[in-house]
Amino acid sequence: MNYWEVIRQSLIISGSRLVALSMVTLDLMILGRLALDETADFALAVQFSQIYVVLALGLTVGVNIAFNLRKSHSRTVARSVAGYAVFTGFLLFLMSLVMGFSVTMSKNAQLSYFVLALGIVPTTLYIALCAMIEASGGASWVFKLTIGAAIANAALDLALVHLGLCSPAVAVALATTIVRLLLLSFVIYGCLRIYRISIAPIFDGVEWKDLFSYGRTEALVGLIFTGGVSFLFAYANARGNDAALALLAIGINFLNIASVIYIGMTRAVANVASALTHRISTDLKGLAIFGLAYVLGTTAVLYAASPVLSWLYLGTVSPELLAIFVIAIWVVAFDGAAMLFITLLRLLDWRAGPPMLRLALIVIGVPLAMVWFDPLAMQPVFAGLLMGNIVAALLAGMLLLYAARQRARKDLHTVADHQ
Repeated sequence: MNYWEVIRQSLIISGSRLVALSMVTLDLMILGRLALDETADFALAVQFSQIYVVLALGLTVGVNIAFNLRKSHSRTVARSVAGYAVFTGFLLFLMSLVMGFSVTMSKNAQLSYFVLALGIVPTTLYIALCAMIEASGGASWVFKLTIGAAIANAALDLALVHLGLCSPAVAVALATTIVRLLLLSFVIYGCLRIYRISIAPIFDGVEWKDLFSYGRTEALVGLIFTGGVSFLFAYANARGNDAALALLAIGINFLNIASVIYIGMTRAVANVASALTHRISTDLKGLAIFGLAYVLGTTAVLYAASPVLSWLYLGTVSPELLAIFVIAIWVVAFDGAAMLFITLLRLLDWRAGPPMLRLALIVIGVPLAMVWFDPLAMQPVFAGLLMGNIVAALLAGMLLLYAARQRARKDLHTVADHQ
């Protein structure tokens, strides 16, 4: 097993995801420094709008697979993908409007939410077109474009906040939507002029049904995850103060950012291990030890970096935020362990059930966070989330041990039959 290759791929995959997530992080950092009292409103708007971004990601997860399988014998597959993305994005936009009028939030947060909702259709189409460009060998082009978008987003945030035409939260939401529209225009140009992909949308019921079949499970898990966290935000918003909610928003954003480290690691493990010519059970123990060592090593790095992260978010090293980071780091670490065990289970052909184990964060963690909620301190909220991820990691670990034993017995029987 080439563990250096796993590390190399981990860094590339994690880096790409981090750049994409950096836009919301930069938004929160800018608001934390320039208008801390607006952070809670923007965070609430983002959390609810993120539900539809997650659904868009899930429902388009099969685009690259469908495009690669059919592009050699179908001239319309790319156009079907574009039509599917536009239709899906429009449905998600309508759903977001209903939610915007149904959920209780401040006028400032609601306006920020509706501004973000305007970017749902462009975002869905952007995700689908990027998948086809990446399938055509343009991953580095998309990566560079994303870096440029993150820089433009930060610059536009600062410009619109200082211009003062609207509240800082709405200004930052407007900057995000403008950047999403610009991203879509560049990706359309890339499809048509650089990669010669025809994307005039068409309706194809067979193709659309196939695309939906790829993404429905991913969308369901993502919806439960994001919906659970959004519900926690709404609960805290009704009972907490702006300062506490700002810290909660920063803590949740930190969880999203840090989890990318382990998404990259587990995808790299899957990529390298699935290419092995021998049985995966031969390297299972080594992969588990490597993965857990990776989790512990990155946990130590995050601990050391937490004062710097506090300064980046707030412009000062906040004891309250540091206390949240201490717990949040372990929340992410146990989630990383659960993701590792689930990846190894997938390599053992346990595909359907294991990913659902991570929902312990929502089923156990969120209710505990609500029970332990303290409007004066957010640490108990993250302690509740930690308990959920501990349960997820333990369940996934025990299931992995069982699956490994089952595979070992199967391999022994196979060897005996050949003798």
